[in-house]
Amino acid sequence: MSGQGTTTATRSIGALLLVGGVVACGYEGARPRSVATRAKPQPQGDVAAPPRPLQYVVSDPPWRGRTSLVRLRADGSAVGVAVDKLRVVVRRNVAAVAVETSEEPIEAALKIPERLGGGFLFYTSHIVYRADTFEGALRPMAKVRERIAAVSFAPKSLIVRAHSGERWALSLPSGARVAVEPLGVADVEALDDGRALAFTDQGKLLASTDGGAHWNDVTAQLRASPERVHVFDGELWVVDSGGAGMRLEPGGLLSWFDKAPPQKPPELRPKDPRWHGSEPPLRLAFRVGAAVDDMTALVLNAGDLFRIDTRTGEISSVVPGRLPPDAACEAVATSNDVLFVCSTRGSSSGPFVVSRTTAGEPIIEHTLPPGATFYASDDGGLAADGPCGSANAAGGASVVCVRQPGGSWQELEVGSAATDAGATSVEVARWIPRADGSVVGLVATGTPGIVDARTGAFRSIDGGEVFGSGGVRRKRPLPSYRYRGGSQVDRTWSFSAGGVLRGWLTTGGSVEVSDDGRLRRSPYNFDVLPAGAFALGRASDGRLYQTTDHGGTWTEVTAPPGRAYSAEGCTSAGCDLGGWYRVGWSPSPPEPEPERPQAKLAPEMASTPALQLACRPAGPAAVRTTKRTDASPDDLGLGDARLPTAAGSTTVDYHRQTIPVGIFSPVHDLSSSGGDTAMRAIISGYQTSFDSGALVVQGPNKNPLALRRQIAWVAPFDPLAPVRKATLAMADVANAGRVAGVPLDEILTDDMFTLERLLPVTPVDPAAPGEGILHNAAGLVAIIRGNDRVRVAVRKSNNEALVASAVAIGPDEVAVLEVEPSTGVGHVFRVGAGGVVDLFDVSPQMSDPLFYPANPDALAIGPKGDLAVVRTSSGADPASELDPALLITPTAAAVRLAPWSTAVWAADAACRADTQGYRATVQVAAPWIKVTSPELRVEPTPMMARVKWSPTRVCVEAFEVRVASAHPRLKDETVELDTWLVARASAGAPSFARVGIGEGLETRQPMQCTLSR
Repeated sequence: MSGQGTTTATRSIGALLLVGGVVACGYEGARPRSVATRAKPQPQGDVAAPPRPLQYVVSDPPWRGRTSLVRLRADGSAVGVAVDKLRVVVRRNVAAVAVETSEEPIEAALKIPERLGGGFLFYTSHIVYRADTFEGALRPMAKVRERIAAVSFAPKSLIVRAHSGERWALSLPSGARVAVEPLGVADVEALDDGRALAFTDQGKLLASTDGGAHWNDVTAQLRASPERVHVFDGELWVVDSGGAGMRLEPGGLLSWFDKAPPQKPPELRPKDPRWHGSEPPLRLAFRVGAAVDDMTALVLNAGDLFRIDTRTGEISSVVPGRLPPDAACEAVATSNDVLFVCSTRGSSSGPFVVSRTTAGEPIIEHTLPPGATFYASDDGGLAADGPCGSANAAGGASVVCVRQPGGSWQELEVGSAATDAGATSVEVARWIPRADGSVVGLVATGTPGIVDARTGAFRSIDGGEVFGSGGVRRKRPLPSYRYRGGSQVDRTWSFSAGGVLRGWLTTGGSVEVSDDGRLRRSPYNFDVLPAGAFALGRASDGRLYQTTDHGGTWTEVTAPPGRAYSAEGCTSAGCDLGGWYRVGWSPSPPEPEPERPQAKLAPEMASTPALQLACRPAGPAAVRTTKRTDASPDDLGLGDARLPTAAGSTTVDYHRQTIPVGIFSPVHDLSSSGGDTAMRAIISGYQTSFDSGALVVQGPNKNPLALRRQIAWVAPFDPLAPVRKATLAMADVANAGRVAGVPLDEILTDDMFTLERLLPVTPVDPAAPGEGILHNAAGLVAIIRGNDRVRVAVRKSNNEALVASAVAIGPDEVAVLEVEPSTGVGHVFRVGAGGVVDLFDVSPQMSDPLFYPANPDALAIGPKGDLAVVRTSSGADPASELDPALLITPTAAAVRLAPWSTAVWAADAACRADTQGYRATVQVAAPWIKVTSPELRVEPTPMMARVKWSPTRVCVEAFEVRVASAHPRLKDETVELDTWLVARASAGAPSFARVGIGEGLETRQPMQCTLSR
């Protein structure tokens, strides 16, 4: 594309692939232009060839809080739809596909407000595009690191938010990165008349009437937590967690409504008021309906019987209110009727079968016991596993209820099969009915074969061993309610008109069994989407095939535009292929796929520069290892240490738990935070078990109150990295529980020493190594200081909050921040000699974890001992003027902190003189410090730093950042060990070391480093 210049843009606007015929694609906002199309050769003579039947139509886009559909004309006669990597303009149900494609599938399409330049915006999982017209040339704006969750139009910019919590602001139309406004914004929308609403990641609601030049705090008018801001019918709304809404009026007033207007997606096909289902008619026609002719499908939905035009989705007729409205139904076509198998969510009654639908007089023909499994054949045979009547009737695995030609139901039982060796008991894996009322059972175990349910006659199948390896779907209870997922009716096996048995294997492919019992596997190897006799098969090269005889023969057919489809479901009426509906089973011959150039590659999102660190070794690496044994790694301690093992004992067992080095976010997944071979701690001691509901120690002393476990750990921010040891005592936990009012029997209902992570505690002394805190879901809080007995507390809580940060506030007191994963709300409490005391909440009005920052909040202590939270919403990017770190206090507005680029060592004179800084240990999603030495390259993993941060500067006390792994040599092998560059400032020059402490090995190397920008 790069060398085509104007030609490419012209083609992407004008040269459209027409699906189903020629369409005029003009719409409001489109520029006048000539439409270039390929002229198809016409046959000789006066009569033109009849048009080819419509094969593919654009499907109804799913609604997941965002839309891939944009209305291009006010009357809905033209819409734009994003389908996979394609953009499609639909007019009167005929689709025209733009030539140019995106790099990734498009997840949403939006109109850009006129104040931001107009046009259209498209985003994929990682890329943002814009175009002047819906099908115009795609102009990539930015490619982001994390998966995009949503975008919104602020007064002056586009806000892009990722699932990781990161967000960026882009200028339109240039795509240049700009400041995130308003400060701390979580969600924002604006109108071209200057009105704007936003709420911050602290839960504050802001309003503007001058295009974001000024924002007013209107949080006091909220009655519940803000949940989202959106535009509805040209008006601006904020919706709270209770479902109420507030509308921002032109004069700036907020009008309150007890119910906000629903956020409805635009519709590709107008909804008929007679249709009450949540899914559109065509989707159900191609998933659970049945064809009655080439253009019509029967669908039973919400108790009403519909005839649907499969080309347009229009309802041609309806028989209302004859059946239970909450039943989910699936069609089974017979030679003279269409039956429906139905089930009702939460109903104590069983599934039922509806007949006489083609006559327009639907009735419930038969009701079966709960748990029935249905089987259908290509000729219209229908059977259900189990008895016909009461669930208590005689029967079991070999009882079947089969429909007879007149609509009656007959119960048959197979006690044994008549084989050459005499009567033999058999286990039926599934049933295969026929339209004449007969039914056979497929036997997959023992001697594979089929047994006639009426006569007991058995016929073995030569090659049927494929059934016993998962090739046959076993009988299973009918789901209580069907929604999109697996079918209510199993159609995988059937007899052909000639008596050949054919089936789809769950392991892939199809087989057929001839009259003489020989099994033959089909040579075709496709990804198959079956619907009884009908199926689509996708070859490995993307070509599409179809069968209408249960896999007996296959024909290559034309694939959807771009060969972009997913396997959602098929019926005799056609298929739901995700972005496309395939209408009917006409074998349209394949056509060459038109050339579709891909849009230009998107530029990577501009990142804020990290600090640079030039390092070199200041001495050799000191490596120590523990010899491996047959018991390793269970006998390996932290570093060069060995632990005891049970060694075959039946009376003693040992517990060993490893805790890797890394950071932790209570909301967002940071599982790749630090590798898995460098350890922060190993907890070891006697194992516990439960005997008659009581906790028992698997050691010489069985009393749980006597249980002790050792914590071997490496303190954060210590370049010397000695292995320290401390003790956890259950007696201390019991005493802490007594102080907290937790009964002893509740304490002893679980092993309280199951601890998943160790986080740093910011110490009182800025030159000291970090302390440690451990926490678990049972409420145990354990604080470690050096080689000492661990100080513990028990916190009673009604939520599932997790510890995110901690700071020492005195010699014997620690303040702790915990965060609820489901909401992002934080709680700060104090741990001291008197137990646990709640202090204040952080962002108490938040209700959606999507708006929690990418980096976990850090609890901070101020120069006067006051507590606050340092919030670094910039994520992997260092905090900057574009997205600054914030200081959040319980009683004042958030304060903008200095950019990370101002960072200096804490020993710097300016830092020593700074009296405004708050001390905290921050954890960030990617390194904000990069080592320039190639042999010590920084891995793209999170880091942590201890800082004193003020509005004027960042003072770095210490940091840990991952560098290249070491490869120490053991006796018989070389192992990989994650290493970290550990730095800590002191009164003089900071000290550095490359440290890796693992299971049974350790390495330390002094380093010399220079900080630069």
